Amino acid sequence: MTAPDRLAFQGASNGGMLAGVVLTRRPELWRAAVCTAPKLDLMRVARDPVGAAATLPEYGNPGDPADAAVLISYSPYHNVRPGTAYPAVLLEAGANDPRCPAWHARKFAARLQAATTSGHPVLLRVWPGAGHGATAWTAVVAQQTDWLAFVMRELGLRPATA
Repeated sequence: MTAPDRLAFQGASNGGMLAGVVLTRRPELWRAAVCTAPKLDLMRVARDPVGAAATLPEYGNPGDPADAAVLISYSPYHNVRPGTAYPAVLLEAGANDPRCPAWHARKFAARLQAATTSGHPVLLRVWPGAGHGATAWTAVVAQQTDWLAFVMRELGLRPATA
């Protein structure tokens, strides 16, 4: 058993979108959330050539009224509620990500920062030169360390001593 102030989650790519969904639907359940390389504005994914090719068949077409109703009900960006106490959030994106462009994280961070009443940080990290994930091991380690340190800080965890 646990309590919300001791619980965090992380998701990347489609998992980053899922993290955004969970974060906006049940913010009271978490102390911290990490969304890595997420798609968060599902009504605008078709505007990116790579995004359109990859997401229209999978998620639906925002130009179709039936699909749009489903997309807007699920889209994390469209479900941020002003005056809500959101947990601490770290959004990470690659500056050169063709699948999940950094504008998703930037736009969501701005909306979440304006909406939250919790006082917890909403942070944005755009990794220069990165695509849809790091390829060099040094970059992988840096990215993993970054979000793990964020979660540890927010949960009040300390590294074990030898």
